[in-house]
Amino acid sequence: MMRAVLATLMKRALRASFREVRMSGSVPDGPVVLFANHHNYYDGYLAWLVARTVGRSPLVWMEEWDRFPFFRAMGALPFPADDPIRRAATVRHTARALGEPDAALVYFPEGRLHAPDEGLDAFEPGPLERLHHVLGRPSWVPMAIRVRWGRTATPVAEVRLGDSGGPENARQRLLDTMESSSEASTVILTGRRGPDERWSFGFLRTLFNR
Repeated sequence: MMRAVLATLMKRALRASFREVRMSGSVPDGPVVLFANHHNYYDGYLAWLVARTVGRSPLVWMEEWDRFPFFRAMGALPFPADDPIRRAATVRHTARALGEPDAALVYFPEGRLHAPDEGLDAFEPGPLERLHHVLGRPSWVPMAIRVRWGRTATPVAEVRLGDSGGPENARQRLLDTMESSSEASTVILTGRRGPDERWSFGFLRTLFNR
């Protein structure tokens, strides 16, 4: 019940914030880590939607889990900055969960939400390699999230899944996926139309055509 309510609320928030959500790319068979840039408040919602669209049960590590524990129903796990014991417990839980072939960990290696014009933070390969071993060597899939403004009142969210591999060269692979724009995308969620698309006062034109 809680899962269905939260799914409805999350989709409603995405529809209110974006004209469309578009996705391109795919994921390989077996457990995966979807590692993404973190430049938008709704990145977690978008990643959840994409994971569900490709048939995966997503997990995400949430620093502020204690404030919003009900997101556990959507796969959020506690990852408090000041509690290494709880973080370790979450990593162990994730490793067990990734034993299932449909599991996916949504991972933001930058570790913070920040403006896109700041670029992509550096992340050290060592911790990624260690995490790769702890999690049972899943496939790592770069997930580039981009919010693009166009001619509509609300922006379009584009999520591109890159080529899978291990954690090596993860930052460069994510950058390459963020900069790629050749592959056709599919609309996976349609948002609310803006006033420019919903309203027309053309019937008043005779009053002003003088």
